[in-house]
Amino acid sequence: MLSNPNKRFKTDSQRVAFSACIAFSDLVGLRKHRIALLTT
Repeated sequence: MLSNPNKRFKTDSQRVAFSACIAFSDLVGLRKHRIALLTT
């Protein structure tokens, strides 16, 4: 009974970390793209 919510919490935290990582990489990618557009 205790392992089920813990397992769900683990997968939820992994999903949050994954989405945060994607959002961060997207932000960095957009910033690099913007800098590239400004320099050209």
